[in-house]
Amino acid sequence: MHLSRLVETPTRQALATIAVWRGGLGILLGCLWSRHRSVWGVPAVHTAVNSLILLPVVLG
Repeated sequence: MHLSRLVETPTRQALATIAVWRGGLGILLGCLWSRHRSVWGVPAVHTAVNSLILLPVVLG
């Protein structure tokens, strides 16, 4: 979840959301990398998580 997607929310809420998403995703990707050392795994998970924002648009 990137900052440009949160410009309409208040600053504190946007920063808290970024910290939770980025922190949690960073821990997940770090564990994935340390356990499997997969070159494609980290970018694949990152892309999948970032594309979750498009899910409501696709589902209508």
